[in-house]
Amino acid sequence: MSIATSTWAKHVSHEIAKAYEQSAAEATTHGEELPGNKFLGAPAFILSVLADYADETWQCKPSLHLLSRDTGGYPHAEIIRAIGILEELELISFCTTAPEQRGITVFHLKESTLQNLQDHRRHKLLGLDRDQNRTHRGQKEQGDPLKATSQEGPVESKECGS
Repeated sequence: MSIATSTWAKHVSHEIAKAYEQSAAEATTHGEELPGNKFLGAPAFILSVLADYADETWQCKPSLHLLSRDTGGYPHAEIIRAIGILEELELISFCTTAPEQRGITVFHLKESTLQNLQDHRRHKLLGLDRDQNRTHRGQKEQGDPLKATSQEGPVESKECGS
C-alpha cells in the first residue's frame, strides 16, 4: 500500500468535486442544465480501493472478486462500469498479462491527472477556458478532464506490453 497513491486518490476526488461544483454554478448562472457527475459512487470508491493496493510504481493487480469484497459486495458489472469511467476520465489505464501469465489485469494509476485537473480548474476560474461557441448539452468539450462518458457494457482490456 502506498500512502502517496491513497493521498492522490483523495485529492483527485476533491478536485473533481470542486470542478463539478464550479460547473454547476456556471450552468445555473447561464440557465443551462446542471452537469452530471459520473465520478460519484462506485468510480470514486473503486479508485480509492485501487489506490490502496497500488505499489511504489503506481500499479496494482486486484481481481474483480477482491474489488467486490473490498467494496462491500459491489457486483462485477458495477465494478467494470466504474473502471470504464475511471479510464475515460484518464485516472487509470490497465492491461491484461498474457494467458500464460494467467491473464491478470494490471491497473496503473495516472499520477499526472491530478495536476491536469487542478490546471483545468484554474483556467476555468481565470476565464481562460471560456469559449464564445458554448457546447450544447450532452456534447463533450475538447480537453475537458471531466468529460461525460457514454461507455456501456464491459471494458475492453489491452494486453500488457502491446
